[in-house]
Amino acid sequence: MGIGRFVYTPILPDMAQALNWGGREAGLTASANFIGYLAGALLMAWYTAHRRTVMLTGLLIAAASTLASGVQMPFAPLLTARFLNGVASALVMVNMTALTLEQLARLQRPAWSSLYFSGVGTGITLSALVVALAHAWMLDWQWQWWIAGACITALAVLSVIIAPRTAVETAQTVTVAVAPAGRLGLLALSYGLVGFGYVITATFIVAIVRADEGLRTLESLVWLCVGLSAASSIAFWAWGVRRIGVIVTYAGACFLEALGIATGVLWPSAAGVLLAAVSLGGTFVSITALGLMAARERSPGNPARAIGLMTASFGTGQIIGPLLAGVLRDTTGSYAAPSLLATAALCLAATLAVWMRRQERRA
Repeated sequence: MGIGRFVYTPILPDMAQALNWGGREAGLTASANFIGYLAGALLMAWYTAHRRTVMLTGLLIAAASTLASGVQMPFAPLLTARFLNGVASALVMVNMTALTLEQLARLQRPAWSSLYFSGVGTGITLSALVVALAHAWMLDWQWQWWIAGACITALAVLSVIIAPRTAVETAQTVTVAVAPAGRLGLLALSYGLVGFGYVITATFIVAIVRADEGLRTLESLVWLCVGLSAASSIAFWAWGVRRIGVIVTYAGACFLEALGIATGVLWPSAAGVLLAAVSLGGTFVSITALGLMAARERSPGNPARAIGLMTASFGTGQIIGPLLAGVLRDTTGSYAAPSLLATAALCLAATLAVWMRRQERRA
């Protein structure tokens, strides 16, 4: 899933150059994927049965739609392929997260969730290596999609083989009381702002580097740093959860990501963009996981539905982010304004989470 969702970012500069795209086309293609993600999340908020089958189906759709994205086609079919990939990503994320967290709660091994959530960062790392290898072999953007699709296909087949055929379908009892709807609403709003804020940089960071002649040689390294930091940072944030709790850790990660994005814009240098890459990778997967963990704690009766609704809010932010960033880029001629807007959204997300936590303590 990590490859299918995020390989678009390192492929985008070559793809945009070959197809003569501007910021609007690049943003719309990214948003098509996130619209699909939202549609899949809403579906999973309603349909919560046959989790293993739905999850594996999502993996296979992710492989097929990634392969299709490399076919020379009109713009509308390409948007359809990215839309279907987004639907598939939501099917995997919602169902596999619910199954994994429930199984680990049953086994009394919640700390192992860091291994599960590191998979997205591993996928991003693989996508960086795929594109770097394609560049070394002088392969165009189409081959980059096809190699990525082949990797997903192999991993999807492996998942079909090893995924357990039986799984816990009922939620486990947790010690946190069910939060009132208003507080869950604050959490969902914060999560949507995170989706809006992170996705601008996650979509365009390689394009930002490509646009600066002095930084172009860092393209592959920047995205590799995102993937490696995403895969390796989960354990650190899990330690934070044990020390200060889910919500406070979530808010701290949001602030750190905002700081990193601002650094990349305000310090346009090799050190600045690499710090932004490490900050982005080291936080966004963890923030996604922490938000879902917080929602599950506050909805023990039906965690899959709560996770689906949170994912829907996150997906809404993801849809708006690339579209608005693309328009701002074409209007201003740079990605500075979209990046600073992302910084503000992440700071607001952290503030809402802290506010919600204060309300819970008062209650």
